[in-house]
Amino acid sequence: ITHVLDYRKVRKIIIDECTAEHVNLLESLIGKLGNRLMQLPGVVGVRVKIAKLEIFDDCEVAIRVQTGQW
Repeated sequence: ITHVLDYRKVRKIIIDECTAEHVNLLESLIGKLGNRLMQLPGVVGVRVKIAKLEIFDDCEVAIRVQTGQW
């Protein structure tokens, strides 16, 4: 294996972005996460999914974005 992603760095980016400031729109947060994750060494594409749990009793609200090369 020549390229390995350090999931501790991924986790730190997620925690940093989710606790940095209040974000009104999931679309804004997911864009920030995607941009930061794309800056990791060796990363050429990312898929990010965010869900708002317990917003509604009868469904889950989520958004997914894909960026980079696939």
